[in-house]
Amino acid sequence: MLFRFTNSTIEKIKDIVLSEESAENRYCEWICDSVLIERKHYFFVSNSYSMVSVIFPAKGINSFERFCTVCNAEIKRICNENGWESIYNEFISKNCETSFAAKTWNRSFTAKMNHEKMYLDQIYKMDDRNLSEVEKYINSDIMKNLGDSKDGYGTPKEVFVSDFMKLPVTTPEIKTPKPKAPKVYFQFYTQLEDFSTKIWRRFIIDSNEKMCTLGSLLIALFEAQGGHLYEFSFDNSKKYEQMLKEKGITKKELNKIPMLESLLTMDNFTVSIPDEESFDSKPYFLDMEGKVHIKPKEFSVFDTKIRECFKEIDDECIFAYDFGDGWQFSLKLEKIIQNEETKAPLAIEGEGYGIFEDVGGTYALEEIYKQFKNKNGEMYDSISDWLEETDKDLTVFDMDDMNKNLKSRIRMFNQSYKEPW
Repeated sequence: MLFRFTNSTIEKIKDIVLSEESAENRYCEWICDSVLIERKHYFFVSNSYSMVSVIFPAKGINSFERFCTVCNAEIKRICNENGWESIYNEFISKNCETSFAAKTWNRSFTAKMNHEKMYLDQIYKMDDRNLSEVEKYINSDIMKNLGDSKDGYGTPKEVFVSDFMKLPVTTPEIKTPKPKAPKVYFQFYTQLEDFSTKIWRRFIIDSNEKMCTLGSLLIALFEAQGGHLYEFSFDNSKKYEQMLKEKGITKKELNKIPMLESLLTMDNFTVSIPDEESFDSKPYFLDMEGKVHIKPKEFSVFDTKIRECFKEIDDECIFAYDFGDGWQFSLKLEKIIQNEETKAPLAIEGEGYGIFEDVGGTYALEEIYKQFKNKNGEMYDSISDWLEETDKDLTVFDMDDMNKNLKSRIRMFNQSYKEPW
């Protein structure tokens, strides 16, 4: 006998060992589920092909061996009650000595079982029916797409005695899942630019995430509130200039190359939040002197993945946030990690509290850090009230507190930036 168990039933019978055996015939394969009737647990077991069902109390059945003993007896009972002794003797009896367990595979049949389960408790309460009458009701209920009935309908009892049940067992096609490619994580170092006190972070993120997630992560790491636009700027000109120098081309020779600046910057690009004025189709612009400059290519943070921007260790860019205050953060790829066990996104090191929105940029931040160090001044009183903390040490980075809320803050910022600006 082959009993296919749903997940909820597997949890109730602790010693089930799942097998890949198949049933000898259609009468010997049954799907097993659990159901609550009048606040009591029962097993609801249906033949996989006809949906003839038996229902019996789950109390005291906590092993696979005990389940098989009781279930086989119930199947014999249902056969005897309906005059199917010959079917039982020919197809079922000889297979009761050995039983196997497997997981359910026929989703359409499981859906039919779930449909019946929804009404079992109501059926039981109708006219004070007992369990036996509930069972008869289910086995006589007309179901669609059962067996081989021409019109697509039939009762479980009709299908159970039909020629359909004599057909060979249908073995499900089990597709071998493709092995998952190991996740690749990037370790970055980022630091606030143009500020005397070193404020920096080191963190890990999945390289397959979109650039909008990296942007939201950086905003969260430096205690910003996500109230302004941002942009990633990738300048590859220094890399190409260094490559030419390594080939033995002197600076004097470099300066003789026509349109050198445009050639060096042709692979520069930005990744930002698109708006109505973004992504001008013209690939160049003219300066005040009429000199031609090639514009950096522009990409959307919502469509571009991190691994598409950072290809190798030491790749770097500038993350600009709030074009009014002009916050800029250098961002550098330090390490490439291939390990499924790595937690990400995750802050792993850092110093300094971060920034404050709408204060005027790094110049104003210098004054704030100075006032917090001396614990006096107008800005100190204002920000202390906002932080609800008068003894805040702005040189400290609370990494544990940051990681506790990091994912939720990233989700919040991502959602906010997807709305029209």
